[in-house]
Amino acid sequence: MTTDNVLVMFHDPELERTTDGEGRIDKLPWKGVLEYVGPCAAWPVSPANSRVKINLDLKVENDPVRLFGLIKSVLESYEGWQENLAPRIILGIWHPKFIVPATTILPYLPRYAISMDLLQARKYFFTSCHGFSIHYPMLASNEGAKFRKECKANGKKICVWTVNDPEEMRMCARWGVESVITDKPDVWRTIKLDIETDRAKALKPTLQTYIKPFLSKKNWWFDYQRLAREETEYLEREAGTFDIQVPHVDMGIADPNE
Repeated sequence: MTTDNVLVMFHDPELERTTDGEGRIDKLPWKGVLEYVGPCAAWPVSPANSRVKINLDLKVENDPVRLFGLIKSVLESYEGWQENLAPRIILGIWHPKFIVPATTILPYLPRYAISMDLLQARKYFFTSCHGFSIHYPMLASNEGAKFRKECKANGKKICVWTVNDPEEMRMCARWGVESVITDKPDVWRTIKLDIETDRAKALKPTLQTYIKPFLSKKNWWFDYQRLAREETEYLEREAGTFDIQVPHVDMGIADPNE
């Protein structure tokens, strides 16, 4: 979200990593500075993308009330948004302070907690979010297996990120997650087609299935715990402590036509 209230679809809070620009998006204006970054409302309504699900990764640098108010005004400006857009959008929440504003301003959109820490996901989001978007190494652990079981028992859906390895994609399918978030959609589409053709054959474990997790540093406990700790430090530095009072929120998803 820019300083002049334009929504942009951009993964990083800053421009440096993937563009030749500099600075934080929330500190820059669209007009005259960020005009080369496409507005988020430009492509979801394209007929070619009418079946695409939109998982909004809501950056904690933004003020949630201002952000959700702007999303609401943009979303509701499109004809037929109730049927054509709202059912395809998920609010991806990193911080508890986004929960109440999401519930009150956008009650017709499901809330998914994005997390790299399963204890954090349970403590701060389990009773207020409809699903979770979890870092793959966490779900591949023993604790991850327990978490997946808890989610299934409580009707919580799971998305997994960022899964680029074909064997990890197959593992996600074995787990029965809601969706796989990947930088390689063509690879995932091919695997999905194989699963639809012959599920047992496509998902049959191989020697690689059992050995590969131990060979990848990202799956080692100390590595993913370090990343989770660093992520929490960043989130709390930008948005404040997670330990805030969040009242009980309605877990129903409102009808956008009402």
